[in-house]
Amino acid sequence: MPVANRAKRLHALARELNKRFELPQNTVRAELDEYYRPAKWFLRWVDGPTVAQLTAAAEEVDAEVLGEATPFRSYSDFTWALATIRLTMTTEELPWDQGYYPNSWHIREWLEKRKAPRPRNMRERVLADRLAVMFDNSISGKPEQDLIDEYIRDNGVAALLQVEGHGEAPLTPAEVLTDRYAADDARKAWTRQLIALTPLEAFLAVLADPEPSPRAATAALDLVPEVHQAVNEAAAGLKALIAEEAW
Repeated sequence: MPVANRAKRLHALARELNKRFELPQNTVRAELDEYYRPAKWFLRWVDGPTVAQLTAAAEEVDAEVLGEATPFRSYSDFTWALATIRLTMTTEELPWDQGYYPNSWHIREWLEKRKAPRPRNMRERVLADRLAVMFDNSISGKPEQDLIDEYIRDNGVAALLQVEGHGEAPLTPAEVLTDRYAADDARKAWTRQLIALTPLEAFLAVLADPEPSPRAATAALDLVPEVHQAVNEAAAGLKALIAEEAW
């Protein structure tokens, strides 16, 4: 038998949960879905806390009426894109493999365990935003979030640095040269995780190019101070080794 004042109490519960989690008004919503027969109540929200976190808080507020509704969390395209990038670059809880890219199942499982992640820096925010809006007008018939992780599996994360969009994600000189010259495992590390060549590796790659572009030459010149430092540190290490052997 339904509890008394079910609708009123569910709406009140939703409002209180928004306050508890400091969410924008109407993030958590009590909705009666009449698609079901009989109609079914849901507590729905986008991003925000996990189902477990919200359920625990709801039980403290009104456990009786909570039993009348099903908690249901969905994800914005931005959060989905950010999670795709983060999981691709870090594989935080998954086996590391240079050839591995997460699919929709991995991404959803990763998100279900945590509150909606926030960008760790401006570059991550910009790349996630570019990826999130990329398929707004898609006519493929596939869900946008499937297209998001498909793009990363096909192109990697580094490709987003070249995509036009809101915000700037400038490349460092070493990254400019990595994007141009990295090969084999170094190319995989760059494509998937934005791991750049060392300044010395990048500089030597330009020297090995018989016809470097002006952009590559400029980037190499920008790296000269770091290359000098790397050479000096290497030389100091060799001198220390010789001195130790002589002693």
